[in-house]
Amino acid sequence: MLICDVCNTLADVNGVLARLLGVRPDAYPAPVPEGFFESPEGLRCFRSARPLPGAAALVRRLSSRLGGLAYGNPTRTPPVSTGG
Repeated sequence: MLICDVCNTLADVNGVLARLLGVRPDAYPAPVPEGFFESPEGLRCFRSARPLPGAAALVRRLSSRLGGLAYGNPTRTPPVSTGG
């Protein structure tokens, strides 16, 4: 089974965040308001994200070889180590 994330793996969510909120694509985790992705505006962000070129074909090919497909999308971002 192939488990695939949608954000910036299948769809350009960073591009939508840049347009809506001015978030730089290299900002991780994205500095979005608390609860943004569960809000109507956040859900529209996912819906309006354009597919990344070649992503759908690759996922179809891998999922057929690996026995299916599941989507994963974490609701919380783990802390990022600052090396300190």
